[in-house]
Amino acid sequence: MRKRFLLAAPLLLAAGARAQPAPAQRVRAMMTGELETLGVDRDASARVFNAAFPVPEPIAESDEDAAAEPGADPDKPLDGNDAPYRIKKNGTVTDCKTVAGPKRWKYCVTVTEGSSNHTILYFLHGHGHNAEGWINSGDYKKRVREDWKAAGIQPPIVVTVSFGGFWLLVEKNSSERSGLLEYFTDSMMPLIEKDLPKDGSPRRRLMGESMGGFNAAQVVLRDPRSFERAVLACPAVAHISPFATPEQIAAYKNAPGVSPFKVWLMLHLSHKLFKTEADWAQSDPFVLGQTRFSPSTPKLLISAGDRDSYGLYRSIGEFASLARERGVDVAFNDLHGGHCSADPAAIARFLAP
Repeated sequence: MRKRFLLAAPLLLAAGARAQPAPAQRVRAMMTGELETLGVDRDASARVFNAAFPVPEPIAESDEDAAAEPGADPDKPLDGNDAPYRIKKNGTVTDCKTVAGPKRWKYCVTVTEGSSNHTILYFLHGHGHNAEGWINSGDYKKRVREDWKAAGIQPPIVVTVSFGGFWLLVEKNSSERSGLLEYFTDSMMPLIEKDLPKDGSPRRRLMGESMGGFNAAQVVLRDPRSFERAVLACPAVAHISPFATPEQIAAYKNAPGVSPFKVWLMLHLSHKLFKTEADWAQSDPFVLGQTRFSPSTPKLLISAGDRDSYGLYRSIGEFASLARERGVDVAFNDLHGGHCSADPAAIARFLAP
C-alpha cells in the first residue's frame, strides 16, 4: 500500500501551489470528513484516493451504494429545514415532518392515491440517504411500486424515518449515540401511528436496506412481535467485529468485488456506536441470533449480491442460514451483482397483503 501512496504523490502537484499534506494524510482526511480543515482540494484528493485504493468496477449496484463513495460525508446530519412539506409523485402523496428535541429526527409518510390498505410498511433507509428514501432513491423501489400497480395490489402506507446520514437502532450502551432502538419502538412508532388510519390493531411490515437492513435486523431480533414480516435487503450484518485484527480484516476483504475503502468506512462508522467490544457483543447480529431467532420471529426475505463491495455477501448468507437453523421462515435471494442488488418482483410479492 505504501508504494501506491508514493506513486500517487505526483498527483498532488496538480492541486496548485499551496503546500499539501502527505498523500496518506490526505486520504485519511477525506475519509474522516476533515478536508476543509486541511485546506485540501476535494478533486485532487479523490484522484489520490482512487490511485491508492482502486475500487473494482461495480456490477448492478443500486444508488444506495453511491452515497458511500469517497468524498461523500459519511455522517451527514439532518438538514436544517424543520417545516412540514408535501411531495406528490407518480400517484403518491408523501408528507414529511421533523420532530425537534434531544433526538431530532424526521419522518415521511407515503400514501398511494386510491389505496385503502392500512398496513404500515416501515422502510429504513441506507447510509447517506434520508427520510425520502422510499420515493426518491433506488430504481428497485420504484419497480416494487410498479409491480404492485400491475398486479392490482393496493400498496401499504409507507413510513420512512431518519436521524441523518448515519444512525443505528441499537440498545443503550456506552456511546452517546446509542439507545435509538428503544426510542424507535417506544416513542417514535406510537407518535407516528397516532395520526394514521387504522383498521383495529395496526398491521406492520418492515423493510431495511444496507445500514437500514442492519437496523431492521435489530428490530426483528429485539422486538419480533411488532412486525408480521421483514425484508432485509443487503443488510450490513458483517460477520466481523469493529475491533477485528488486521489479519481478520484482510481475510474479510478477500472476496470478489470488495472495496478496501468501503470495508474501512463500515468499520470506522461502527466505532461511533460501539466504543468497546462489550458494546459490540450486545448488538452483534450473530450473537443475538443465536438466542433470539426462533419460530416466532417474523417471516424474512433476505437478499445479497455476490460482488458486494462491503464484503457482505458471505456474511448475509451465514446470517440467513443461522435464522433458518433456529426455525425462522426465511427466503434467501442469492443475486448476481453488487451491493444492494435486488429482485423487485420478489420484494413486491413478499410485502403484498
